[in-house]
Amino acid sequence: MVQVRDEQLQRAVSKIVDDGRDIHISGEPGIGKTEFLEHVQTSLPAEYTIEETTVRIHHDIPDIERDLLHIARRAAVERDSKPNQVTSASGSAFGFSGGATVDDRVRDLYKLEDLTTNWSSDPLVLCIDDVHKIADDEQTVRGVVSEIADVFGDEIHLITVGQISAIKGVEELHLNLYTLKETRKFLEAEYGDIPEGTIKEVHSKVEGHPLYLSLLTESTEDAADFELPEDAVFDTIEKRYIESLPAETEQFLRQVAVLPELSERTCSGIIDDRSATEIDRMLRRLNRQVIVQEVNRSDAGDKIYKIHERFRRFLIQKHPNPTRDHRTALEHHFEELLQKIGEESDETWKEILPHSFHLRFHLTSLHDEVTPEYFLKELDQCGITYPERGILVFFGGVGVFPARAIELFQTEHEAFSEWLLENAENEPTANLLVQITDWALSQVGDDDPIELSEVRVEGSMDDLPIESQPFDELDVSEAQARHLENSFKNILSYFLIEEPYRSSTHRRQAHKQIESYGISYELLSEFRAEVKQTLVESQLGDEFESLVEQYVETVGQELEGSLTSSLDFHSLRDQMMELGRHTFDDVHEDLFVDTGVLEEITINGGDVLERAENPAFAMLWYHFYIAYLGEQPSAEVPEEIRERCLRMVKARKAYEAALDKPMFTAEDTEDLLALDTED
Repeated sequence: MVQVRDEQLQRAVSKIVDDGRDIHISGEPGIGKTEFLEHVQTSLPAEYTIEETTVRIHHDIPDIERDLLHIARRAAVERDSKPNQVTSASGSAFGFSGGATVDDRVRDLYKLEDLTTNWSSDPLVLCIDDVHKIADDEQTVRGVVSEIADVFGDEIHLITVGQISAIKGVEELHLNLYTLKETRKFLEAEYGDIPEGTIKEVHSKVEGHPLYLSLLTESTEDAADFELPEDAVFDTIEKRYIESLPAETEQFLRQVAVLPELSERTCSGIIDDRSATEIDRMLRRLNRQVIVQEVNRSDAGDKIYKIHERFRRFLIQKHPNPTRDHRTALEHHFEELLQKIGEESDETWKEILPHSFHLRFHLTSLHDEVTPEYFLKELDQCGITYPERGILVFFGGVGVFPARAIELFQTEHEAFSEWLLENAENEPTANLLVQITDWALSQVGDDDPIELSEVRVEGSMDDLPIESQPFDELDVSEAQARHLENSFKNILSYFLIEEPYRSSTHRRQAHKQIESYGISYELLSEFRAEVKQTLVESQLGDEFESLVEQYVETVGQELEGSLTSSLDFHSLRDQMMELGRHTFDDVHEDLFVDTGVLEEITINGGDVLERAENPAFAMLWYHFYIAYLGEQPSAEVPEEIRERCLRMVKARKAYEAALDKPMFTAEDTEDLLALDTED
């Protein structure tokens, strides 16, 4: 777009270069703030290093400070970068691991101040777009921007962009609609000399709005053809702009308008008459026009674009069959999910979330709401059967509606059971899996859950394809491996109708196997009941459920909001994962630690386990709690629990003296926790 705000541009550059000031670019949405920022950046002298970041919803204040710190470190010469220092490290035992701890005791803002005070690199300009999204309260945003500006050294300059004004200590450049003079310059740059009456009429009807002036000039070859109605001027300009595009371009846009965002792969999913190369070329060409904007890149490096929402609504109205293409897009993302899951990457969950967001969008477009029933209906519509269907139900269901995943599994359980029973090579194994799954699902939200004793399978142990000596690869003695094998077989025998003495002998044998480890089945049942009762009385489950509901509601709001903003599904994925981490941290601090519920559970459960013959159970119970608190920066181990753990470590050492080869030793726990057991 033509630069017409010459005076403001000159002033902005002068404030940075000559006066060393920080500046803030303000104005209403669509006024051209981001474009003006680009003009400022290109007008600065070559020796200035320019870095930019954009505030997204749910980026909190520490996130912004951390982003700026990382950007400044990248721009600094190596000797000045000052990365965080590792202050401690932890080990692991019994399958629990720890890692290095980074020195985050100092707020990132102060690290930024320390880094930039004696800056020896080229002058650095840090740009922050959409600063109004830092917080809902404008005064909070102003305070944050002022605080950031205050810590920068003389060679660091801040440029912020957003829909707020009056930031203390920062020079403001407020962008208004074009003046008549600016409109004249804009139009003459495109058409040359234009009658003054035409300029005044256009300026009046579009109100000097930069976006619509741009659309008008792009869709009008000759200034003599400006003719605009008295009413619905903006709608007319949008329609004229679309109709001015080449026929193949308009057809392409109408085809892909049902998609929330565009990339080579997503467009290929619903378009079969263009090659991937042709689609990529079309998207790149459209990106140079107002109607489409590049917003991000996918995990695979593909560029992601979005159609401006005003144009998208108009294009969908002209779409011949949006239902067909929404359904085609669903099938495409089902296939993408299966492919990602099949790759067995360590990042599988992260990589499939954007596809889950696409599924949610198209389901909502087809049915106005997202429910397990509609999800399964669309799987039927796409003709997806087991085993692929089961994979999509699990991974897609959790990603599309995490709060209702169990409801989805319960709804699909009958179809899964029928498929498993018809296709399994071993019928008793399939029967056992079906009934165990049925039992597990009934434990969640069911007023009359199935008892484990109700699981009954036709067959005996000889009918099950049990691997010979299944525990021999474990790091245990041969006697311990046989012990585990016998316990496993006795537990399986509970469920087999044709096993002799099923209800008594095998149960007694299993109980004896448990007791051989130094604890009784009755004591374990009492322990379970004690922990459950403490949790019920604490109402922790209700609190956790409320947090999950809030998270899911936020995901839905952000998904809907992304359709009218530049936020793409990969950025949304990253935000939601960060929000999930914050939510999990809140659960740690607010629910587990601060309320004292976890300490109460540890003490009450420990009282029961300390009555076991083998002290290992109570020792490990206390150890897990202490290890958990060690991961919480502000938490301290209560002295009572530390003393209990020390007492159980000593008792376990005495117990080990009578064992030939313990499966683990008290010293492992003692070393891990760095507990001083000396009197």
